[in-house]
Amino acid sequence: MVVGTNSLKLRELEVSLKLGHQRSFPLSVLFADELRLKFQVEKSDEITSKLTKEGFRLCPGYAELNGSAIHGIIGLNLIPQIDNLRLIKCLGCSAWKLPKYIIPFDERSKFLNSSAKVKEELPAFDQVIKALPTCHSYLIDSVLNPVATYEDVLQPFFDDSAVERRVERFLSLDSISIDTTKSCPLDEDKINAFKEAIVLRDGKYYVDLLLDPENLPKVESNNVPSLRIMHRVAQSLEGKGLYDDYMQVFKEYPDCRIIESFSVPHGKYDNYIWIPHRSVIKEGQGMTTKIRPIFNCSLKSKGGTLINDAVYLGINLTAQLLDILLAIRKEEYVLLGDLCKAFLQMQLKSIQDKNRFCFFLKVDGKLCTYRFNTIIFGFNASLFILSFILKYHVEKYEGDLASYTISKNFYVDNLVTTSSDSDSLISVYSNVRDRLKEAGFELQSCNSNCTSLQRKMIENGTITSPSATYKKVLGYQYSPQRDSFKIAPTVIDDSANTKRGILSQVLSVYDPLSLLLSVTVQGKIIISQLWKNNFSWDQQISEEFITSWQANAKELNSIWDFEFLRCILLEDSPIEIIKSFFLVSDAQVALSWLLNGKASKNSIFVENRVSDTNKAIRRLALNVG
Repeated sequence: MVVGTNSLKLRELEVSLKLGHQRSFPLSVLFADELRLKFQVEKSDEITSKLTKEGFRLCPGYAELNGSAIHGIIGLNLIPQIDNLRLIKCLGCSAWKLPKYIIPFDERSKFLNSSAKVKEELPAFDQVIKALPTCHSYLIDSVLNPVATYEDVLQPFFDDSAVERRVERFLSLDSISIDTTKSCPLDEDKINAFKEAIVLRDGKYYVDLLLDPENLPKVESNNVPSLRIMHRVAQSLEGKGLYDDYMQVFKEYPDCRIIESFSVPHGKYDNYIWIPHRSVIKEGQGMTTKIRPIFNCSLKSKGGTLINDAVYLGINLTAQLLDILLAIRKEEYVLLGDLCKAFLQMQLKSIQDKNRFCFFLKVDGKLCTYRFNTIIFGFNASLFILSFILKYHVEKYEGDLASYTISKNFYVDNLVTTSSDSDSLISVYSNVRDRLKEAGFELQSCNSNCTSLQRKMIENGTITSPSATYKKVLGYQYSPQRDSFKIAPTVIDDSANTKRGILSQVLSVYDPLSLLLSVTVQGKIIISQLWKNNFSWDQQISEEFITSWQANAKELNSIWDFEFLRCILLEDSPIEIIKSFFLVSDAQVALSWLLNGKASKNSIFVENRVSDTNKAIRRLALNVG
């Protein structure tokens, strides 16, 4: 190598550069013992100050870099190995962008001569609200005070949903029970198109939404109701002193690439689709208040179309709930886990898709506009996308037990698998965790009744809170110490005195395996009798039924401490054990499934039908007699 007029001998060394997440990269570095160079940039302090004033966060140590000695030269082949690194423009110049910081690298003169782009003055929030046209109050109330149109028996899986549920029947029980073994040619064409558009970049999967060309033009912008709803939300939370807490949730999103701010010229809001949001407040233990936003993708005016209706739902690829609930009761050991913010790890690839999930915020009295970069948890197509991505991801691995587990043993974002071989289960855990990490998914909140596997989870930092006695599993509560289940407790209101009120209380008990059918069926019988007596939904029922309900409510409130052994069937046990254990079911379809083994034809297991129960029990009594 020639430096100036003299030759310089360089020696090449192979080093292993650590890049985080226990990942290293072999790298060739050139060293010269006689090399005496310094990194010296004239007026670097001025450049640093200029970037800082414009709100750019420089990488730690960048400001002190000027004047530092150079000991070696690293090749540009390192750059593709750095996670989450991308090229951006700042002040019209080039820089590398990390999740939280930037590294400027363009010509000094460009930074010195560049003029900061004059930021468009954000409109005052209150002035925008005053200038808005009128909006039907029912649209605003439908978001701020949504009325459930059906009881959500899948609520245990969506208690942290970012999207409003129960206001329309997507992701309903019926959709979970679709026969997934068949798909029409239209499905296959759309799924192939979806698959071909998938890209793995920076450790995350990027997808294109499949849109309905007929319904998409009918989806309204909803900017006016969304702005008025934002105004009402801000007023309410400011009055309670909670608005700063609400905003804090959004402030954490940009660093995780969940949302991004973008500029919309005033008066051009009609060019985007806006998703209104409201606050959900939960009081925790020790006077702790948790607040989070929940978005409403179901807002539409008369004649309009939901954004939910404009996106292809996909076929149901999620493992049947019944299959997993039965499978978890087999084998000696169980492995449980969750995917951390699974839906937020899948990025929207196109700007067009991002522009269909925009929202407003009031920030320091100004109107700010944001849009989602990711799939929103609870959005109607989110379940299909997550299931498909997990199956797509394991295609590149050999068809071993870990790949099978990822493909078949997730229900939504819950992992449930069992084995009577502890070493095998530990191997599955490690391989599943490593493979998911390559796709940007983090396995968390893990637990097991296998002590050696628990030690491995503690070592990896994936185990659920050690102080927690129970872990939520498929709607039930599970104790690893006792290897037992119990129903998740809820407070049953014995003062309910209408058909609607009693039905709501009965369905709040989540027990798809009918472990406590002898108690829960009484409430369903009361509902059946109310129907036969032609009570309307909100009509006060007679004293006779009120007394019956109060007695049943008292029983329901006393069942929460009952526990059931998880493992009832070992690998070499006869199938008759399951039949004898599960014969007390509350649906004819369940009894048919158990007696005939026709699960594919009778897959709606968790729907409870009192009339079918009575017929099935009578028929069973005749068969037994």
